[in-house]
Amino acid sequence: MKPAFYTTFHTMLAEKGAKETARQTREYGFGSAEYYCDAVVGSSVIPDAAAAKEVRLALENEGLYMACVSVAYDAIVCPDAEGVMQKYAEIAKELGSPFLHHTLLIHPVKEDGQSEIRRKLSLAADAAVRIANMADAYGLTCLYEDQGMYVNGVENFSVFFEAVKSRASNVGVCADLGNILYSGEKPVPFLTRFVADTKHVHIKDCTTVNEGGARRIKNVPFGEGEVDIPACLAVLKGAGYSGGYALELAPELSTDDGISAALCYLSDKM
Repeated sequence: MKPAFYTTFHTMLAEKGAKETARQTREYGFGSAEYYCDAVVGSSVIPDAAAAKEVRLALENEGLYMACVSVAYDAIVCPDAEGVMQKYAEIAKELGSPFLHHTLLIHPVKEDGQSEIRRKLSLAADAAVRIANMADAYGLTCLYEDQGMYVNGVENFSVFFEAVKSRASNVGVCADLGNILYSGEKPVPFLTRFVADTKHVHIKDCTTVNEGGARRIKNVPFGEGEVDIPACLAVLKGAGYSGGYALELAPELSTDDGISAALCYLSDKM
């Protein structure tokens, strides 16, 4: 399966338009695309359903499709979950994406005690259920990734996801192979725990760094970081995973040569 063009797809779309971006996506060697937008600041290169249709047709003309729509959302900053996210659900449907992937709590560090963390996870789960119920009317499945310092790590993600899964059926996991490092854990145990619910994967390699006493992750070329990508792929293959893979490179790594090297690495390991 050919991976999806993700990290800089939306910026190329803004700079070059739908037709040229679709052509370049195909020439890179991708089989699909993933579109990113930001609900916190209300930023979307694709402003509405009409523009989304134009992008979908451009992709289809190149033999491509939209694998996923990914939205930066925060349940605390944007408490009106359904109202904020409905616009993006409409765009996702018109793009032909089966998935509406969104974050829940965009916090850089985990400074809260465990009781406050659980309270925020409960708040995030409530928002996720409301969004999933809204998205169901558009035929979308909502996906959640291991992200940030709250909805991350096997234990906390499990608390969140099980609370959502028990109240919404159109949900799944977007396994991010690098974000799990924020929690001090590794991707293989996370994948092993949630592989049955995994419907989409963000592939990246990272190293952890300490900045001001807080753990951060830095994206690096595939094969140079702490993510055991071959072991992760083995877990997915062993479970019969048939979903998509999105190539998540940092913008500075998303040069023509950087993308080519990443695709060659994945082709070799897959």
